[in-house]
Amino acid sequence: VTQPAPPRGTKMDDQLQFGLVAIDHDGAIKANVRRVFHFTATPATSSDVTYVVNEMVDLPSQPLIVRIAIASQALGKVGSIHVPLVVPDIHDDKLQLGGIVIGVAGAPREAALEAAAITTLVPFQPMTIRTFSATDTLRIFGRAFWGTKDPAVDVTLTIQGSTAAPQIVHITATPGSATHHEGVIDTTVRLRGLAPGSYTLHVEAKLASGQLARREVAFQVR
Repeated sequence: VTQPAPPRGTKMDDQLQFGLVAIDHDGAIKANVRRVFHFTATPATSSDVTYVVNEMVDLPSQPLIVRIAIASQALGKVGSIHVPLVVPDIHDDKLQLGGIVIGVAGAPREAALEAAAITTLVPFQPMTIRTFSATDTLRIFGRAFWGTKDPAVDVTLTIQGSTAAPQIVHITATPGSATHHEGVIDTTVRLRGLAPGSYTLHVEAKLASGQLARREVAFQVR
């Protein structure tokens, strides 16, 4: 959420109406969340104020369109976004990657409402922005799922559009089911040396048996 800041030293006090609806391709509602948040802050500068709102939602394993809207009582405005996503079926035997979460190594740069809501899912506060500096180091998190006997999966991270060498991470299965495995990707990618422009983080997981799964995240370096 980004809002214009009030005059320097003036306190922001806003009531936010939050709504989330997940819809399948037939128009059926698969999840519906409505909440009210209270946001206060005293910005130190006159630039726009950006903060994030965390919410945990259970979704079925299928393609969905997620519609998210937030209404600001103080501004009398509504902002919304539509996000297509595919929720993997963790009980399927084939290799799958969940969504790739991006943050910046170090202290969080944005305030978060309901910061504790996602602590059991992600070990850091994700960022929704996709514009970074060449001095930044990205923190990358995700999960791989597979049902073969392979005890581990190799994950290759490549910044497409750059000459940086690919980064390979060996992910071992976490203890759990004897037939279906899960591995956690938690690593960093340095952007040092990247010229301003558009790039794509390509994440490819591969089992020794040859199965592949891929995800891509577009971002910019300013």
